[in-house]
Amino acid sequence: MPVVDFVTGVRTNALAHDEVLRAIEIPQASLEARHGFRRIARSPLGRTGTLVTAVAGPEFTIGISGGTVRPHALSFDERPSERALLEAIGTIDDWYDDAHGSPDWREAMSTRFALELLEELA
Repeated sequence: MPVVDFVTGVRTNALAHDEVLRAIEIPQASLEARHGFRRIARSPLGRTGTLVTAVAGPEFTIGISGGTVRPHALSFDERPSERALLEAIGTIDDWYDDAHGSPDWREAMSTRFALELLEELA
């Protein structure tokens, strides 16, 4: 199952009470693709404010987690325009709110990082 389906919320996942995760399979195409990564936290050992990843392979995918209740994978058939990426980020409605960052800050940082990665992997 894709990780975006595995993590269902804060400290929750798709495992049943007696199940254990025993293996993770990564497709070869994902290993051969170009990647980018950004993370921010308000303190060195604090909870992640947001974590944004990008994979530029046959498809272009931006992953946003840490700043949201569950992971989000924004997938495009090709490298998206800035506008298309911003519209996709705008559909995320579960930004996390705690002492490590407000939803507005997490969304702003995720957007900034996603645009940086879009440019980096151009």
